[in-house]
Amino acid sequence: MKLLACNVENFGTLSGFKMSFSDGLTVINEQNGFGKSTLSLFFKAMFYGLPKTTKKKISENERMRLTPWQGGLFGGTLDFEACGKKYRIERSFSDKAGDTFKLYDLLTGRVSGDYSENIGLELFGIDAESFERSVYVPQDYDNVEMNIGINAKLTGLVENSDDLGNYDKAYSMLEKRAKEYQALRGNKGLISDLESSVELLAKKIRDAEATELNLNRVNEEIKELKERKEELTAKKTKVRQNITVASDMAALSEQKKAREMLEVEIAELKRKQDLILKRYPDGLPGEMQVSEATEQESVLETTETELKFLLNDTSEDLAFEDVKAFFKNGIVAEDEVASFKQKASRLAGLKLKADTLKPQVSATATAQTTGGAGVKIAVILAVILLVLGAVVTVFQTAIGIILLAFGVLGIGVAGFLYLKKQILTAGKGGDTKALARELEETGVECESLTSELTVFVEKYLPVTDFESDVNTIADNFKEYVRLKIATDERNGKIAARQSRVNECKESLRLFFEKYGNNPQGKVAGVLQDVKDAESYADEIKVKTERLAKMPQVNLNSDTNIEFDREELLSTERKLNGEIDCLQDELTRKIAESTKLSAECELLPQYEEQLDGVKSELNEKKAHHEVLKTTMTLLATAKENLSMRYLDRMSAGFKSYCNILNGKPDDFIITPELQISVERVGKVKEQAYFSVGIQDMMNLAMRLSLADALFEKEQPMLILDDPFVNLDDTKLNNSLKMLQELAKNQQIIYLTCHSSRTI
Repeated sequence: MKLLACNVENFGTLSGFKMSFSDGLTVINEQNGFGKSTLSLFFKAMFYGLPKTTKKKISENERMRLTPWQGGLFGGTLDFEACGKKYRIERSFSDKAGDTFKLYDLLTGRVSGDYSENIGLELFGIDAESFERSVYVPQDYDNVEMNIGINAKLTGLVENSDDLGNYDKAYSMLEKRAKEYQALRGNKGLISDLESSVELLAKKIRDAEATELNLNRVNEEIKELKERKEELTAKKTKVRQNITVASDMAALSEQKKAREMLEVEIAELKRKQDLILKRYPDGLPGEMQVSEATEQESVLETTETELKFLLNDTSEDLAFEDVKAFFKNGIVAEDEVASFKQKASRLAGLKLKADTLKPQVSATATAQTTGGAGVKIAVILAVILLVLGAVVTVFQTAIGIILLAFGVLGIGVAGFLYLKKQILTAGKGGDTKALARELEETGVECESLTSELTVFVEKYLPVTDFESDVNTIADNFKEYVRLKIATDERNGKIAARQSRVNECKESLRLFFEKYGNNPQGKVAGVLQDVKDAESYADEIKVKTERLAKMPQVNLNSDTNIEFDREELLSTERKLNGEIDCLQDELTRKIAESTKLSAECELLPQYEEQLDGVKSELNEKKAHHEVLKTTMTLLATAKENLSMRYLDRMSAGFKSYCNILNGKPDDFIITPELQISVERVGKVKEQAYFSVGIQDMMNLAMRLSLADALFEKEQPMLILDDPFVNLDDTKLNNSLKMLQELAKNQQIIYLTCHSSRTI
């Protein structure tokens, strides 16, 4: 199998990249950042696709890392030859539209069904992970690790690679089951749990046997406590009988005291009621009378507050006095103000008109004067030119004729100016008179209006500008009207509130004349007296009814009380305390006895459980031994299967190492493809050696792995600058080795430095 050509549309940093490959060695020497590693990953993506993942880290998400920076179609084509036929893979990758795959037969140009989108697995017999660990050698490559795909291919189970996966699953299940029986470390597992149960049940049996002795002792203590309690209960019953007799006598005494106290309370209430009634010889006022007086008192207080505010608010009074002072020569009428506003406006318009007429009249007179002077000047100049022309003609004919011509022309100009003057004088003579007359009439009206306005304005303020002055007078008139209305309204409010205050005071005066003997001298005091009198009356009624229901008690002074009730109550409390303590102890002992009895009853159950647990323990131990034996046999079978390819791998690996290193070494390769080196009689792991030695061993392992995986038809070998850490000797050996390998196998070698080219 070999690559023929590639066309990268957009893939990572690569865009519009095309290249053809030779049958043997193809060297791609480009600088850093060109996209050599990206091109290697493009080959893999064409055969295996780009799996989707939800991982967010760019280092863990190859699809995200290779998404084109510049946008465009994500993918391209790859031409290759396999089994004597030439094909073209066409793939594109899109998270929205979905990935696409097509395979074309280059001979016919038609879509081919020889392989599916899993073409990598179908061509090479390995999955993408195994491809990366064998025929693809990146710059930062680690040691090869065995996986199911490689293992299946090496052991010849590629047609049914699930067998190895089933082995791992089976071994894992056996191991998991064995650990359930007995953990490798610690005391975990079913067997340990059962052994603990055996020990626990044995201890419970011993404890139950010892419990029977404690049960007998506790039952004897319960019997003694019951006898002591019965004795104290009998004593308490006798004391209670004596307390009842003493309580009856004490109850009679308390009843007599309660009756006497109630009689005293009734007398006190009547005394307080009489004190209130004495203050009102004509009787207490009714609820309606008190309510009306309370309302009058509230209205009085509110109205007096409003009246005080109105009397104190003198701000508009001062403003009104100022406005009245402005009109000290008499208040102007509203229509008069409007008339003088119109006159001021008329005067301003006439002045503007006069200013317009004056320049027009002056200009007309000037034009007439200027026209006459021009005619005279033209005539004089023409005569001078004619005289000079006549004189000069005698001496210089040509010049004289010219002067005579100018003289004639001057006579013509003078005639033209004269005619123009006559026309102007005839056309505008009437207009000039009309303008002068209109200007005169305007001046007369201005003087009349100025006189009227002066008389009107000087009545209130000095004349400055008639329009402004008249507006000032009008504004003061409006303010005068507003303030007069506001003052009249305020005076009306003051009068109304003063009248209301007088009415309320008169009403309250009449009320207090009749009900004015209360201590507070307020309606509230009268109201409180009414409430107190009613309350005392209600209490007297209730307590008198209760007194009538109380029995009459007659106690003789020589009544003999045989028992001291307080001493008997103290004795009873002491007995109750002792009985309670006995009861608590008795309850505790009974509970202890119940618990001990329950434990004794469990003894047969414990013995039966112990027999069952011991039987189950022996069974689990037997099962555990079977599991361990099965695991040993299964591991031996896998190791025997692995030995089928290990010798072939070891031979190829040692051969490549000797070529690269130039000297032989003893290597040990495990079935998991882990490498160790034997030197000076000691075996050292790969990590003990330098980075260059490790790279050499890893390269040899990948080459030998590729040989072992593909015995019949070798695929291309992709090397992405794998010799960076090699010294000069190993580098030269490696490059020579590539030339030899390229004779029988296609190799794509990518590098960024000329020192590592062939």
